[in-house]
This record gives sequence, C-alpha cells and structure tokens, in this order.
Amino acid sequence: MFFKKAVGLILGFLGVASICLNGSSGQLSSVRIFLGLISAICWTFGTLYMKKTAPQVDAVWLIALQSVIGGVVILATGSSIEHWNDIVWEVPFISTLLFISVFSTALGWLVFFKLVGSGEASKVGAFTFLIPLIATMTSVLFLSETVTFQLMVGLVLIITSIVLVNSKAKKRSDNRCIPPLPKEQEA
Repeated sequence: MFFKKAVGLILGFLGVASICLNGSSGQLSSVRIFLGLISAICWTFGTLYMKKTAPQVDAVWLIALQSVIGGVVILATGSSIEHWNDIVWEVPFISTLLFISVFSTALGWLVFFKLVGSGEASKVGAFTFLIPLIATMTSVLFLSETVTFQLMVGLVLIITSIVLVNSKAKKRSDNRCIPPLPKEQEA
C-alpha cells in the first residue's frame, strides 16, 4: 500500500511540474526552483503546525495569518522580478484573481486543513495537486489560454495520482491455515 501511495504522490508532483512548465519557456531558473522549494517547506510546516494546533486555534484565523504572510512574501518577490505596468487590470484578470484567491486558495485551504485534522494527511494531501490544475483551467476559461498537450499530460498524471493515493487495498481472500474459532455449543 505504501508503494502505491508513493507512486501516486510522485505522479502528482510530475503532473504539477508538467502544468507549471506548460506556461514557461521550458527553461528552469534557479529562482523558480528556490521559490518552489521554499514554498514546499512553508507548506509542510504550515500543515504540521495546523494539525498540531487545530483543536486550540480557529482554522480561519490561521489560514488568514498564513495567507497574509505568504502574500507579503509573494508580493515582494514578484515585485522584484516583474513590472507592475505589465498587469492588464481588466475584468477577465480581476475575476480570475478573485476566483483563485477565494475559492482555490482561502476556501480550499480551509477545507484541506479541516480534512487533515480529521483524516490521513497523505490522502488529503494528494488533492492539493489539483490547485495548479484548477488555476490553469480557470485561466483557460476566463483568459482564453490554450489547452496544450503538456497541460493534458499534467491533468492525467494528477488524476491518476489522486486515484492511486486514495484507492483502498484489495481485500485478499482468507486462505491462511488458521482454523476458524469454534462456535459455542448449545447445551
């Protein structure tokens, strides 16, 4: 069962990588890799902290705090790399930004942390692979971005990952050499 989950998680990472590379020039920069690693580390610590403190602290407050801290870091990093005048502040962009901010991020994390608090983290964690997929599909719908082969590969890998991680092991027939327990005899 562990092997199947491990393969599923690896496929999920590959699916996310396929989707992320879909929008780039195909070249990986050290800044992207560094930011991705920092993101994964922060996500891990945030999830562990949330699981530990969930009974004592309101989940909405913790998600808001994590979002503000993450938003400040992303804003600072993005502002140092990109130019503000490159943003076209029109209805499709603003509606996509609001949708991703509210549904994919805030509500998504709230549901995620509630499930982590009550379930197996690896099974719940596999669904986080859907975040970049949902963001990309939203961009396809609202910003008329094209669906590419690489995007479809990512979609298939992510769905396969979720199925593998969340599928239950098949029950084996009990052909062991252990005799059944004797039934009580009626007197």
